[in-house]
Amino acid sequence: MKERVVEKTMATRGSLMVLLSLVIIPLLSLTVSSQESPIPGVVLDCDDLAPKMIVHPERLAPVTINCTLENSSLYKEEIKLESEVFGNGFAISLSPAGPHEVESGETVEVAVTFAGSARMDAESIDFDLMATVMTITIVTDPINVPWSGAPGATSNKSGTISSEVYHKVVLDMNDKSARDIAPGVEEKLTFSLINDGNAVDTFEVGINEEGITALENAGFRFPGDSSMTFTLSKGSMENNNISIIAPDSVTVALTIEIMLEAKSLLDSDMTNFESISLTIKVEKTSGVGGIDALSSLSDDEVKIYSAFGGGILILLLLVIAISKITKKGNKHDKKNYVEESPIDVVEDVAANPVDEFDFEDLDLDDIDDDLSDLDDIDEFDFEDI
Repeated sequence: MKERVVEKTMATRGSLMVLLSLVIIPLLSLTVSSQESPIPGVVLDCDDLAPKMIVHPERLAPVTINCTLENSSLYKEEIKLESEVFGNGFAISLSPAGPHEVESGETVEVAVTFAGSARMDAESIDFDLMATVMTITIVTDPINVPWSGAPGATSNKSGTISSEVYHKVVLDMNDKSARDIAPGVEEKLTFSLINDGNAVDTFEVGINEEGITALENAGFRFPGDSSMTFTLSKGSMENNNISIIAPDSVTVALTIEIMLEAKSLLDSDMTNFESISLTIKVEKTSGVGGIDALSSLSDDEVKIYSAFGGGILILLLLVIAISKITKKGNKHDKKNYVEESPIDVVEDVAANPVDEFDFEDLDLDDIDDDLSDLDDIDEFDFEDI
């Protein structure tokens, strides 16, 4: 059995050699001065064997390189171009797909396009391009001769396709409303940060410079730093906060606009950053019982409080006068005491507002004498009031 296989193989090789001799030897004698080779062959060349692809989700785009297939022989050739990429994240397409009929000494352009997916990891993957002569055509006697696998029938190129690093940060806050802060109180600006890029990245989160200046000029303080730095892997999240303390005393109400910003420190172009606008409010400090409280009263309120104070003074004077009169009547003539109807002080005060009271009719000397009689507190009989 083995002897028959060997004999068959030798016969096949002998037939091929005879065929080659019939084709090539006559041509050698006719084309000694020709630039084209009598040996079938192909030359593959490409303009870029290290293409780079942008895989940013907002700017995803395929990348294309241009290759040429050159027929370097004397014969018309059928050439096939194949491709292989050693990574599942990439795909290669050829246009036109082929196979290609190429005349002697001529070339064919083929576009090799690489496609990827958004958010691919930043990595480099090897690829191969293989051009193969499938058949040749003898012009003098048009027949197609299979040539695949024969010497000089292939031309290969190897390269590397890379998905480029991109930087993308996502900044968010649960509470983006205006912050009403009491004087002297600490407020936490809580945020979340996500690395939405395709590689490990370093981010900075902080209040914008104009916002820091406005806060400091208004008297705000930072218990920590006004910015923070984080290193996050692809898809990682960080939750944190930046604190501010309102000034202890505020003479006028404050409203300050600030921005919380996040950016990548590894992005040389600094094109990717996010920001959130925040409004910070602090009410005017209330001076209870102090000058601030009095200065905030309206004219009507001042009149009301003045009338009330005057009424209290008149009421005290009437009480003193009534108690003095009652005491004198009891001492001088208890027998001639005539019970009189009680005086309704509150009713009298209400019937005679303080605005109608004439202080000129008040004899201060008599009041002085009455008050002097009260020097001895032991003699004052509260039951007579």
